Amino acid sequence: MRMIRPTRLILNIAIASSVFATILVAQKFADGSGFRPRFALPANSAITSQGSQSTSASGEGVGPPKFFALTTNATGQIFAGTFAAGLVRSSDGGETWTPINKGLTAAHVYRLLVTPAGQLLAGTSEGVFRSTDNGDNWAPLNAGLKTTVYAIALDPSGIILAGTYDSGVWRSTDQGKTWNPYNNGITKTLIYSVAIDSANQIFAGTLDHGAYRWDPKAEGWVPASGGLTNNTVYALARTSSGKIIAGTKGAGVFRWNATQASWTPISSGLTDLHVYNFALNSSGHILAGSGSGLFLSTDEGDTWKPINKGLANPRVFSVTVTPSDHAFAGSYEGVWRSQDRGATWKPVNTGLTVAHVFRLLNSAGTIFAGAGGGLSRSKDAGQTWKLLSTGLTNPIVFALAANSSGHIFAGSYEGILRSTDQGDTWQRINNGLANLTVYALTVTPKDHIFAGTNGGGIFRSIDNGNSWQPVNSGLTHSLVHGIAVGQSGQIFAATGHIVGGVKGGGVFRSADNGDTWTALTTGLPNIEVYNLTTDSAGRILAGARGVKVFRSIDNGQKWSPIGAVTADAKFYAITVNRSGHIFVGTDKGVFRSTDNGATWQATNTGLTNLTVYDLVLSTSGAIFAGTGAGVFHSTDNGSTWTR
Repeated sequence: MRMIRPTRLILNIAIASSVFATILVAQKFADGSGFRPRFALPANSAITSQGSQSTSASGEGVGPPKFFALTTNATGQIFAGTFAAGLVRSSDGGETWTPINKGLTAAHVYRLLVTPAGQLLAGTSEGVFRSTDNGDNWAPLNAGLKTTVYAIALDPSGIILAGTYDSGVWRSTDQGKTWNPYNNGITKTLIYSVAIDSANQIFAGTLDHGAYRWDPKAEGWVPASGGLTNNTVYALARTSSGKIIAGTKGAGVFRWNATQASWTPISSGLTDLHVYNFALNSSGHILAGSGSGLFLSTDEGDTWKPINKGLANPRVFSVTVTPSDHAFAGSYEGVWRSQDRGATWKPVNTGLTVAHVFRLLNSAGTIFAGAGGGLSRSKDAGQTWKLLSTGLTNPIVFALAANSSGHIFAGSYEGILRSTDQGDTWQRINNGLANLTVYALTVTPKDHIFAGTNGGGIFRSIDNGNSWQPVNSGLTHSLVHGIAVGQSGQIFAATGHIVGGVKGGGVFRSADNGDTWTALTTGLPNIEVYNLTTDSAGRILAGARGVKVFRSIDNGQKWSPIGAVTADAKFYAITVNRSGHIFVGTDKGVFRSTDNGATWQATNTGLTNLTVYDLVLSTSGAIFAGTGAGVFHSTDNGSTWTR
């Protein structure tokens, strides 16, 4: 029931093949696993919502739900790509949405492109998929391409270009049947964006390496970062005049000057310089999605003005415009529509509400659910839920914990919040917290609070969260996925790290309330460890990358692997009930062992979504599961589930 990780990389891709180019944004988390779930989505899986003392925010591929991709076709139908729920389509201007996942085995859709022939291409966590029937059916186009695809572009001759997470740019000259690397001159870096200008010059935007331009004479990529003041390029798009503009991390928007072979800043009027995506309307006006909503330029980017009236969620990750000039924006909390060229916005989420529940907490019988849309509370064993919002400024909750007084603590991208009234109101408590991305929280029997962060190690508070101090002596890994307290009062930390491009991690233990930490390596390989939990006998279980589970019977001194849970899955959560039965949450559902880990069985009857982020036990012994479709519970030891 302790979980793991994000690492926030914002991705974007410009699709420059039509006037209504969709430049979409994604966010990548954690160790760079690339959101690669392997389960097949039901063809009509509904995207629905529901409104451990120690939990953490990570897991193999866990990230906040958002609408990564939006695009529209010539008839005005809108397509939305989601996190963990595949694709949906609206044929009535966004009034209602329908899942379209038949044949789509990838849960995470980062990019969408409509070809001139009306075919749909989707860049996903499992490569590229194509639909020739308006999304009704999908087929993979991945011969030679075995990686996450964040960018797709189509040149006038029909060549498809794909920007990937870890393999640079790939190209297909046969309509996606086969793929080959297209990386001469470019490192195998993360490609956020690909776009083509009116002169058919190809540009690629990267993480930390700026922009590149394809040079046909050299038959390779050449650096094209001159003038950029930040080398992370989230978005690239072609304007109505055929020029290329770039959205960057914290430096605003730039325009490529072909004569000078450099970029010119064009951010006048932008009040948020994190620019994630672009779209053009029929007049050539540019809409830019940012961390503070949408901006509009009517002069090809020379000046910008905000257009956020009615837009309740300021973070816009994707935007598209239909042929009738209706604009759609994707955010944390759903899709918004403007029918007056951006002047006003309204939510259009019927059938599209996604409640990915990342964290669960049982506090004296009250269940709290932390999701991409905020926090909810149930006082009747999950029968009804109330959304808690007063004082919650960040909708993404990655960690939850409670102290002996019933105070609730929530970890987010903006630090830690505390509620002293069972969640009715919240206040931020970040004094001394040098790293605000909090993935794990736990409370000791002395009511000391420990927080695990992304890159800052562990922080401790001995005054109910009023102040925090780093406690990292001996802790050599700064990415902390989970924290748990053993029966003897010792504290254990599940960690990860990347050295020389190799992912690893392990477990650390503190016997002095966090003052010092010792690595526990006997029997435990260099592997990223996400969750820690203990059983009634005091044995410690560690859940690691690849759905591997290790057990220690001597307080972490030595570890041994237990039976294989399942193959080819992502690990998210682990817990043990009163009978000693072990439950593991994965992207293939829940697995249970009733023989101390020797054998495992899938127990997913009733689960409509198999992405299980967290597991927690109620005081009555019922099991609650936080999934990509809200909260489910089981009263028969996991054999069946209801929502």
